[in-house]
Amino acid sequence: MTQPVPRVETPTADVPVVGQQPPGWGPDAPARSKRQTRAERKREAERQRLEEEQRLEEQRRLEQQRLEQQRLEQQRLEQQRLEEQHRRERPAERRPPERRPPERPGPPESQGKQVAPDRQGVPQTAAERQRVAEVARPDTATVGKFSIGRSGFTAALAGLLTVTLIFGSRLDHVAYAGVCLAIQALFVAAWTWGGRSPGPYVVAGAGLVAAAGADVTAVYSAEASLAPLGYVVAGAFVLGVIGQLVRGEGRTRVTESIGAVAVVTVGVVALATPILLSRYPAGTEALLACLLAAGVGLVVARLSDLVLRTPRVSEHVPRGAPGVVLGGMVGTAAAGWAGSVLVGLSPGVAAMAGVVVAVAAVLADLGMVFAETGRLLAGEDASRWMVRAALGPLVALAVAAPAAYLLSVLMLVKNF
Repeated sequence: MTQPVPRVETPTADVPVVGQQPPGWGPDAPARSKRQTRAERKREAERQRLEEEQRLEEQRRLEQQRLEQQRLEQQRLEQQRLEEQHRRERPAERRPPERRPPERPGPPESQGKQVAPDRQGVPQTAAERQRVAEVARPDTATVGKFSIGRSGFTAALAGLLTVTLIFGSRLDHVAYAGVCLAIQALFVAAWTWGGRSPGPYVVAGAGLVAAAGADVTAVYSAEASLAPLGYVVAGAFVLGVIGQLVRGEGRTRVTESIGAVAVVTVGVVALATPILLSRYPAGTEALLACLLAAGVGLVVARLSDLVLRTPRVSEHVPRGAPGVVLGGMVGTAAAGWAGSVLVGLSPGVAAMAGVVVAVAAVLADLGMVFAETGRLLAGEDASRWMVRAALGPLVALAVAAPAAYLLSVLMLVKNF
């Protein structure tokens, strides 16, 4: 018997039917392929654009974080700087209280007695002076503040002193010596009590003796020369040193007091040189030109601070740089004008002498403002501002007077 043959079914899905084309073939196959390629490119471009936007957004976020960190760091540094500045300006507020050693019993004769305080209210020891200065140290903004009243007072005083010296030169020599003696006494009082010199009575006594001796020497010396005035300076200084030695056991700050004696002695003797210059034949005219240059320069420099306050000469000094420059320029012009109207003088030579005298006077006045600012920042009392303000014009004329004498004798009188 014959076995039946098993039927094998062949899948027809992969075998194309006669007359039927396989998938992907046909007339529209290239168009479909192009559309797929454009779609893929578009998707790829969109993907790249999104990735680029994400990258840029990440960069912006990192940049903002970096700027924020820099801002916080700057704020921290600024806070540290302000705290450090505040600690320097107010050291006494944060300083722990000092531990004083226990007092030791003195000798039997000193027990039960109280030590007499200084008559001028000045602390006796360096530690006490430093402690008082730190407590009383003023604010830097207050020290460097411009004052209309101060500038006006100083300008008025400078003008008054200049006019007094100029008109006094028209008097006889003895009367002019009296005028100079009054200005010298004002210089001694301002320097002694305005600057709080230790041992003020010794300093004032030596200064007044030097002023009187210089005026007498300038009037009655055989020859109008600076040499006799040098002996007056030496004698007054020796007198001041002797006065320091006789002050007794209560004397303090002897070296500083002797320095004050030297400064006062030289200053008052310098203010006697206009008397010597007035004894020359053409000395009165030369003195007028030089004193006019110094006085006008001081007045213009001080009045300029009322309107031209910037730039400052220093951060804590209430003086403007334009005023200093204008003072020297206008003072020179005033001396040149005086040389053109006075008989026996030439405008060019008078202007050359005037520029030196005017600049010397203005810079001396500026130097006294620097010195006063330093004392105020160190904690000294600022209540005597009028006496301190008077020192500027007085010292300026004390510097300008010898310069006027030398330049007048060399250039205007002897025509060197």
